[in-house]
Amino acid sequence: MPNAILQVAAQMLGLRFGGDGQPGAEGLKNAVGKSGLFQEKALAALATAGTKGAAMAAGTVPSTSGDLKSSLLSLKTLLQVFLGADAGDEASLQALLAGKAGGHRPSAPRRGALPEGQRPASPTLDPSAGGAEKALAAGRQLLGQTEAALSRLRLTQFASLSDGKDASVHRSGPATPQIMVDIPIALGRETAVAQFTVERDGGSGAEADTQAAWRVRFAVDMEPLGPVRALIAMRGENVDVQLWAERPETVSLFADHASDLRDGLKRAEFQIDDVRFWTGKPPEARRSGALVDRKS
Repeated sequence: MPNAILQVAAQMLGLRFGGDGQPGAEGLKNAVGKSGLFQEKALAALATAGTKGAAMAAGTVPSTSGDLKSSLLSLKTLLQVFLGADAGDEASLQALLAGKAGGHRPSAPRRGALPEGQRPASPTLDPSAGGAEKALAAGRQLLGQTEAALSRLRLTQFASLSDGKDASVHRSGPATPQIMVDIPIALGRETAVAQFTVERDGGSGAEADTQAAWRVRFAVDMEPLGPVRALIAMRGENVDVQLWAERPETVSLFADHASDLRDGLKRAEFQIDDVRFWTGKPPEARRSGALVDRKS
């Protein structure tokens, strides 16, 4: 592979959120900012400053300081140049990727759905493969995976739209602001993906800080815990935490360390309403308009 492709791939690995040690709120905030969800907003800010026009005139794309979507687009361009006529069309790339995909495939991002974590996947490229033909085959596979990652990111951006145009969610009032984001997590040499949703409702203007309720949901799937989901609700300084795990031993582990969680929340000056642990997964509310009658 050309060095330019390897450099972009290494840059993308550097965008992962550190899962080892004690990751903090600032690191998570940076990870959300670099997730690719706000790439167009960053480009719009550059355009407003007059940077985009000058860069486009020079035949380049403005930098968005390590944004995942920008990195994926750069990787796609470099792979297309490397493959040339061997790149194939998008349909053949998706077919190739589907044929090589194994195990559980995550559901497509959908507004209102429960977050779903992705456990570390086995490598699909053979690092020992040599020869020009094998390099081209690896390039086509990597291009298909890049296309798939961009498609998922775009679906995540669409699921985060808060303009009320998502017909799959019935609303009797104003649209509820919500963002959905996938965060890659570095676990040693492996990468898991946590999915977060953040919602805010109630309150406006000067009263927003005291009346608005924030709900943060997230899901991870990694060993030795297995699938874990969380719901954190906060209104003002009051916080309520619920954790679900599909493995009973993980729930027992959480219960054994509940005092650590409570102490951490108190150190952050939160008023704790409750901390609860459940086995299984949280119920997913049925949403009007989300189902289609295919029989009539």
